Amino acid sequence: MEKRLVGTVITPYRMIKQGEVAYENGKFTYVGPFRSNIHEKTEDMGDAYVAPGFIDIHVHGGGGRDFAEGTPEAMLVAAKYHAQNGTAVLLPTASTSPDAVYFKFFEAYKQAVKENTEGAEMPGLHMEGPNFALAQVGAQDPRYVIPPQKEWYENIYSKCNDILRWDVAAERDENMEFGRWLNDRGILASIGHSDATLEEAILAYESGYTHLTHFYSGMSALVRRKSYRFPGLIEAGYMHNDFTVEIIADGSHLPPSLLKHIYKAKGSDKIALITDALAEAGLPEGTISPPDAPLDRQHIIEDGVCKMLDRQCFAGSIATTIRLVKNMVNDADCGILEAVKMMTATPAKIMGFKKKGILIPDNDADITVFSTEFAPCATIVGGNTVFSK
Repeated sequence: MEKRLVGTVITPYRMIKQGEVAYENGKFTYVGPFRSNIHEKTEDMGDAYVAPGFIDIHVHGGGGRDFAEGTPEAMLVAAKYHAQNGTAVLLPTASTSPDAVYFKFFEAYKQAVKENTEGAEMPGLHMEGPNFALAQVGAQDPRYVIPPQKEWYENIYSKCNDILRWDVAAERDENMEFGRWLNDRGILASIGHSDATLEEAILAYESGYTHLTHFYSGMSALVRRKSYRFPGLIEAGYMHNDFTVEIIADGSHLPPSLLKHIYKAKGSDKIALITDALAEAGLPEGTISPPDAPLDRQHIIEDGVCKMLDRQCFAGSIATTIRLVKNMVNDADCGILEAVKMMTATPAKIMGFKKKGILIPDNDADITVFSTEFAPCATIVGGNTVFSK
């Protein structure tokens, strides 16, 4: 039977006050003005926003559990936590690790997808590493950083063809063979934790690397060599506008002034908002991860962000998708439509999710409902309500 939500609808290309979204069998059937002559299965959301389901394409965990634990339970807990905070779709992310950790991660994912009824949809996986530049490793574990070698990445992929995205320091990809290999398999090739120069970045783009991982974090900036200055990867993100970027708009990784600058320069069609949330998302300030945390990489929650225990760098965020949208509206001079687009339509386009990110008939019935105060009200995945207040 068709179900309907009534509220302020964000498509996200237009806003429909007193709008209606109807769905049945996991697909949208109507999006438009409220049809007052139809009353069956209609839920009035008041002045709350009814938006496409939020899509997080870079997230490591939440609710105290890390996707890298390699158990279905950990994946389900993290997916449920993020669904309760506005996320309808996410890509579980694995950091730089030994192969054995990846293999457990793959097996846990396959089982979790079968059991997932209360969490965000997990359509595929994200490999953040291990093919990085040691100079830009950040919170990644340098013990497991390796260059991309065909025999190695073909073996990894043979264990799991659910990988949808792979982050690589492109300058380590000799002859850019890995980028082309990823493209041939429909995997998003993203440049991350990289010391690439502008020239290397443009060559990488030509070879299929079209996205930049957590813009400004773990990447080269303008460098000086023997009195000469050379643009780095950050400059490439601006100078080669075809690059899409993702930003951690948690209020800590990038200050409001920089959020404004990136938004003004790139625009909402080129920016995806990501949480980059760790297992600690949802835990109280001052929490220290246990000594047996995955890969023995301990973190502390301090000042609203997750830091390495020595406080030398951020480990990741504790953000939720609803918090990102709120920050872009309040701190980056960004309108609500544009903020929602960067959390829905743009990441869907970047990932090639053709039936997600926009409220139109026949698209997947993924919906995020949130209040005018940016509090999550409901999350619907494929027509099924996985969270509701």
